[in-house]
Amino acid sequence: METKLVELEKIWLKFDLIKDYKSCEPILIEIWNLIPEPKKDYNRSYNYVTYMIDCCLGLKKKDEAKRWLLVLFDCFGNRYDSGETEFIAGKVFYEANEFEEASKYFKVAFDKSRGRQFKPNGFLSKKERDIEKVILEKYKKLIK
Repeated sequence: METKLVELEKIWLKFDLIKDYKSCEPILIEIWNLIPEPKKDYNRSYNYVTYMIDCCLGLKKKDEAKRWLLVLFDCFGNRYDSGETEFIAGKVFYEANEFEEASKYFKVAFDKSRGRQFKPNGFLSKKERDIEKVILEKYKKLIK
């Protein structure tokens, strides 16, 4: 199973880097289906679910993103609680135009992360960071 997962991850990553979400989706579903039950106990299940949520949001499949969000909370396990899960939940509800719900999650994410979840990723290019700053500012407006 691990060998197959690694192969699929490599294929998925190529599509993810160019934001080809339509090609990413079936690969992520195949990866998810390879993970043995209980899936929430698998070490990387949380990561795969975050990728699936990003994919769903990229494809404008908001209801599907919400479904995967429930799985994400189930997969949280013993992870360090930095507010990441709540931040992702806020993004999902924001994209679904459910701003009141998004606000609740963003407030929790802001508090848990001491604001770190709302800072641009330092590993992005300048152009990508500038785009991310604009998006993060929209999210921050819901906190106040």
